[in-house]
Amino acid sequence: MKKRAENLLQSIKDAGELPYCLVGLEDSGSWEVNCSRKAQFILDTLEQAKHPVLWVDADAIIHQAPTIDDEFDFAVHKFDGWEFASGTLFFNYTPAAIELLKCWIRLCEENRLYGTKCF
Repeated sequence: MKKRAENLLQSIKDAGELPYCLVGLEDSGSWEVNCSRKAQFILDTLEQAKHPVLWVDADAIIHQAPTIDDEFDFAVHKFDGWEFASGTLFFNYTPAAIELLKCWIRLCEENRLYGTKCF
């Protein structure tokens, strides 16, 4: 995973002057559990930074500086015309975005209790 993060960092630098924060998280041993931790991490970052957050997975590559319309509370990358890809997510620093993240966290916690998957 370190090599992927290095590739992401290089792509960020190549795309121009983009503010970024790269944080390594320990692998939980399960892709599903790793994904279920994403919402809490984004919420913590959003509340600490007090400005919009664009999350990209470590295996992402930035091809150009993103255009972000901050009039929206939330945005997700649509891939292949219809599929939502949670590897690229935008959350504005708004009450609606914060509530959406809290709902996502709650659903993940409930699903872990019942042994079902949460993405």
